[in-house]
Amino acid sequence: MAEDELTATGEGRWGLDLWNGHAWFSTWFYERLQWPAGVERKKLSDLRPSLPEGAWESLLLAIRDHLERQLPLEMQLRAQLPDGRFECWQVQGLAERNASGQPVYLAGSMREGPP
Repeated sequence: MAEDELTATGEGRWGLDLWNGHAWFSTWFYERLQWPAGVERKKLSDLRPSLPEGAWESLLLAIRDHLERQLPLEMQLRAQLPDGRFECWQVQGLAERNASGQPVYLAGSMREGPP
């Protein structure tokens, strides 16, 4: 799916290389969080300043449960937009594993969901 189509559907895509920690975010995040277009975000922790107390930890626990216990990565996450409003995001993700079964890459989507 093209990036323009993802933005039009109101869904953001993200990915995380679990071996080197490099992350990427689609334009949905840059638009939603008003990140400067010329500054590439390369760490999952770039989301942290936009998450209220406890939300970052909840995201990390959900990722850990998915990677270690192979539970589905599906959760709701509160995020604070630059204008101070809060949104509820639906987070989904799926790990890619190598031949040994170790997770090597995590990719998913976020979209605005019900409060």
